[in-house]
Order: sequence, then structure tokens, then C-alpha cells
Amino acid sequence: MIISGSERGAVLLYVIGLVALLGSVLALASLERQGDARWLSNRLIAADARYMSYAPLAFARYGLESDIVRSVTDGAGDVWWRFREAQAFPVDGGEITMRLNDFGRLPNVNGLDTGTKRDGPYRAVMQRYLSTQGLPTSLVDGLKDWVDADSTVTGSNGAERGYYGGRQPAVWAPNRQISSYGEMMLVHGARTKNAVPMRQVLSYGDRHTPININTASPSFLRAIFAGQPHTLDAALGKRRQTAYPALGPFYKDAGVAEPPESVQLAIYSTYFDLEGSVTYHGTKRSFDALFERKDGQVKLIHFSWK
Repeated sequence: MIISGSERGAVLLYVIGLVALLGSVLALASLERQGDARWLSNRLIAADARYMSYAPLAFARYGLESDIVRSVTDGAGDVWWRFREAQAFPVDGGEITMRLNDFGRLPNVNGLDTGTKRDGPYRAVMQRYLSTQGLPTSLVDGLKDWVDADSTVTGSNGAERGYYGGRQPAVWAPNRQISSYGEMMLVHGARTKNAVPMRQVLSYGDRHTPININTASPSFLRAIFAGQPHTLDAALGKRRQTAYPALGPFYKDAGVAEPPESVQLAIYSTYFDLEGSVTYHGTKRSFDALFERKDGQVKLIHFSWK
């Protein structure tokens, strides 16, 4: 879905003032030595890129907060839904891009270590799912060892601090929840040749975060309900029209008698990943941000330049 002209105009208000300021300062700088002006120009362009990143951050927050008021469910037709598609906003001398990724639709790697009876079934679900995404099922062992607190190697493909310490360069395995895709790529087995980007198939967040039935990847849902009779395709067809307001109707349409043992399901999403870039005067910088929406509040919990 394309964002309207009025909404694009709102984004530009975040940057137009600074663009004008930048031009004025550079004009003054041109009266100084050429070397000083070049240094100042580079520093201001970098600062301008950082400021421009606030526009998609504000836009994403607007979409997530607006949706809280309108609905308790998350799915097709919601305010934030349009931001799932990459959006580009031209600005003087460059461009801002953004895309909002719903973490409720993808397997949460931190869910491999919840300390509950779900851990075993969830590990099997993750292996089934990864086998359909072009990733090795052995990656599950490496992810489990990265996020759990013990020093016991999982399966035949896990890795603990001894392995990471022997890398060149050495890597510190924190034995805690993964908090970024950059960190996920450090896990043993993550860097597989010709593999699909992690952002497309896996997510992270609090280990107890539920999966959203209204947005969950069909491949992931099939991995969850594998081994039991179901009419999942019927439920997937209905959710394309409108989001399920409760779990009961979804279970009925999917032909499932009981909730799965492997994961907790919900009708909403908690975490949203924002990826974007700022291109200005030939310089491009990409950024990553993570929003948590909980108890009626939207909170930015992570932001980094890539």
C-alpha cells in the first residue's frame, strides 16, 4: 500500500528545516579555508543523516500508536500494515527509506530457552521451519546455546564460549537473549553460503513473546501444526480479509482441537523492527530500530546504525 501525499509531507517536515540550516552553514564555511569547509561539510552531512532518521522513527511510532486506539488485534488493514512495504521519501539532495517488520509473524530465536515445557516441542518446530527456508536445521543448536545460561553444548552442532573464544577474532558469547540481527549472525552456523537473510525468516524479542495468528508466516504455522490433522489453509484465507478477534475462531477454522504445545499464540504483535536508510549528498547510512508495544504503550528499545 502506498503512503499518501499528506503523510509524506508530514515526514518532510522533520527534515526540511535542517536541510535549510545545512545550506546556510556551508555557505558560511566556504569563506574559510577549503580544508576546514570540507571537514565541516562532512561532519554536518553525517549529523544531518542522523537527524533524518528521526522521521521514519516518528512515522513508525505514529502507525503503532494509532493502531492501539483502533483495535486490539494486529492484521490486514491496520494502520501499521501499510509500512510492511518499503517506502521511499525524496528529500533535497537525497532519500529516506523505511520498512516496518512485524516480529509476531516469525519464529523468535529467544523462545528456544524459556525454561518451560515448550522448549522441546519448539526446538522441533524450529527445525521443521528452517528446513523449508533454505537454512540448516543445525542452526537451532547454535541459537539455543547462545541464548541459554549454561555451558553445555546442545546436540552435535551447538557451541558454547570455548568455541567462540577460539575464533579469529574471538567472539564473546553472552549466554543471554539475542538483541539484534548483527548479534544473530555471530552464532555458530548462521553464516551459511547462499542462505536467505535472517531478517526474512527469524525474529528476536523477549523469550516469552507470543506468535500472532493474524500475521504469522504460513510456513511457520504449518511447522507448528505439523503431525496433526488441520484445515490451516481455510484459516489463512479468512485472515486475509479480516483479522481474527480471538483464538477460538482461528482454531475452529484451522481444524485444530487444542492449542499447540510448542508456542503461545495471540491475536496481536508485540515487537516491530524498523529498517531504513538515509541517503544525503551521495552518502548513504542504514539503520535498525526495535519497537516494543505493550500495555498500550510504544517504546523504542533499540536503535543502531549499520
